[in-house]
Amino acid sequence: MRRGAAVSVVAHGETLLCVNMFCQKGGSDKVYHLTLEQVAGGFVVNYANGRRGSSLQDGTRTPQPVSEADARALFAAIKKEKLKEYT
Repeated sequence: MRRGAAVSVVAHGETLLCVNMFCQKGGSDKVYHLTLEQVAGGFVVNYANGRRGSSLQDGTRTPQPVSEADARALFAAIKKEKLKEYT
């Protein structure tokens, strides 16, 4: 790893909410998976996205666990934003 490079750790736990969306506009074929998961210390919102059939890039929108209320609000906001492009 490069010195000073940021490290993103995606914590996985029990999935409470999950939504799978896709976009096939303009010849693209993309997917976006969004999950709200309970982990030790709270809740996290994770995602995976990319071209259908290829390796997906995963990440987290919550670098540290947050409260359930905060995680649900973030999940809803991301879902609302992504539904403008994905179905």
